[in-house]
Amino acid sequence: MSTKPEDRLLNFKKGIDAEDGRRRREETQLSLRKQKKDERLSKRRLANTAPATSQGAVENAASKGLPNLNEFVKSIQDTSKSSEHLIGGVRGIRRLLSVSKNPPFKEVIDIGALKPLVECLMRTDNPELQFEAAWALTNVASSSYTSAVADFPNAIDYLSKLLRSENADVREQCAWCLGNIAGDCPQYRDAVISHGALESLRMNLNEPANESLLANVVWAVSNLCRGKPKPNLADVSPILRELCMIVANRDKLGAETVTDALWALSYVSDGDDNHIDCVLAAGGGNLPRDLVEILREGVSGDVQLVPPALRILGNFASGTTSQTQMVVDAGTLGVAADVLDMSKKNIRKEMCWLLSNVAAGTQSQINSLIKTKFLVEKLVEISMDSEWQTRKESIWAISNLCTGGSDAHVSAVVENNGIEAFALTLEMTGEGRMILVALEALKSIFTVSERQNFSYLNLFDEVGGIDKLEELQTHNDNTVYQKAIEMIDEFFGEDDAEDENLAPKCDENGFTFGMESPPPAKNLFSGADSMAFSPSMFGESNHNKFNF
Repeated sequence: MSTKPEDRLLNFKKGIDAEDGRRRREETQLSLRKQKKDERLSKRRLANTAPATSQGAVENAASKGLPNLNEFVKSIQDTSKSSEHLIGGVRGIRRLLSVSKNPPFKEVIDIGALKPLVECLMRTDNPELQFEAAWALTNVASSSYTSAVADFPNAIDYLSKLLRSENADVREQCAWCLGNIAGDCPQYRDAVISHGALESLRMNLNEPANESLLANVVWAVSNLCRGKPKPNLADVSPILRELCMIVANRDKLGAETVTDALWALSYVSDGDDNHIDCVLAAGGGNLPRDLVEILREGVSGDVQLVPPALRILGNFASGTTSQTQMVVDAGTLGVAADVLDMSKKNIRKEMCWLLSNVAAGTQSQINSLIKTKFLVEKLVEISMDSEWQTRKESIWAISNLCTGGSDAHVSAVVENNGIEAFALTLEMTGEGRMILVALEALKSIFTVSERQNFSYLNLFDEVGGIDKLEELQTHNDNTVYQKAIEMIDEFFGEDDAEDENLAPKCDENGFTFGMESPPPAKNLFSGADSMAFSPSMFGESNHNKFNF
């Protein structure tokens, strides 16, 4: 995990530590990665259905069933046959594997077809045969039988060597197959890397024969950069410069290619500070601004590039003070409000997460966020009225502003209805962690209220906060219960000083104690005697005291 500078640690006062916050983000990313991987693996096979013949012809060939498969396998097992005969057999198997409905993956494996297909990869005298064999293996690797290809002796080695074939179609198909293998699990990903595939892929990035080859190579690279445990940074770092160049030249390339390059960079930057530094260095200092420009373009146009660009910026913001500052300097805050207005909930959630990391930064970084027009207002609005996962991220953001910011920063949150937002969070009885986050923020707000002689406690009462705080005394989470008791005692408890009226007095009837009649009962947390809100309690000079 990332080790923060001392000043950042002092300002990161969430109540739940920085390590816990980082783990929360990694769980979210893991879910996102799985969804993305499933989508992409499916696309890679289905897009590969019938390039050399019509789909109808392919389906007709498949309908002949296993007898036809037996003939194809026999034809490629007899090496005395002509090259045309071998190509015909391999192509027949490939076509059977390319049908859209129930392709016979298991049957092809069980009949022993993988061995001759792998052997065909090394027929350097026949690129067309290599291409067809790689294609057939690609389709098997895209299925649930990936291991059959990955574990077959020499398969990964031969495919990796063919990334340097003189034939561009062969290189592309082998990159495709290796991408499917690498996308299956970290063990297969590392096996592909260990055979030198990344360096060969990098050579294809530098001199792609065509855009189709470039797109498939970038996709394969993205699969080699993803997964937990992460690949060795020393293995993936040499290819980062090429990925950053693709982002910089995105207007000349296809959207899918740029999207895959961005996801690859997001996987690598989702690590410790060294991972972030490697990605930043590969971009030559220009990458953060390129990413912010992508956000601007996405606000008014195609949003396809926005999620991975936003993820990279969020990873940068979760790093050291200087790494976070690069995100701020790139102009991220200036476009953040518009991104928060976008329709896709995952994009809004990612931006709130990014802003929560900026809000956990230095006083200067917090001040930059506070001063950005409409930003705090939108964060508070989202924390009260949005889908819960997005609300949680925005609550983290405004809580960090309160727990790590100055009195002026806290007041800015209050002026934008922050107290009401935290009070609403206290109602989420099943979200103990977020209740604690809200309580930490409220403690900071109440402390500022007492220090500055503001009336924030009264405002908390006016929005029903005291009742909600009192109810937490019965919460089943002991940590929440203890925190609620602590805050009640600190900010709403009775004065423990001895009442002079209770001193005994002596008369002819003996000792009497205090008042002739008891005072009316007072409940700090309910009823008519609870603290009532009056507009006069908030003088204009108090509520708008700070200027930024």
